[in-house]
Amino acid sequence: HEQALAVAATLSDPERFLLNFSLPTVSKADPNYNGRGYWKGSAWLDQTWFAYRGLMMYGEHEGGSSMADLAQEIKRRVFSSGKGFQSKDPIALNEHYDPETGEPIGAT
Repeated sequence: HEQALAVAATLSDPERFLLNFSLPTVSKADPNYNGRGYWKGSAWLDQTWFAYRGLMMYGEHEGGSSMADLAQEIKRRVFSSGKGFQSKDPIALNEHYDPETGEPIGAT
């Protein structure tokens, strides 16, 4: 339980991971962070999904409402800031995005 709370606390930090669009693969505080870099900061949909589901599942089964709330906030940010997530959006879904702007980076 303590480890899950520590992960949630880390992911909810807006100076490191909870950015405008989604969770980067590297903390924004890391000197190697690059929001448009391949694995040095961009947000990948599969990684975002794993974090979302883990937080939701832990919140549902362990009574961690703060984790479920964080999962919902991540989902809200992805769908409100990401390009290509609205029903009439002409931009195709991509594999990874700039975690701060929600701009697609590649692999449509």
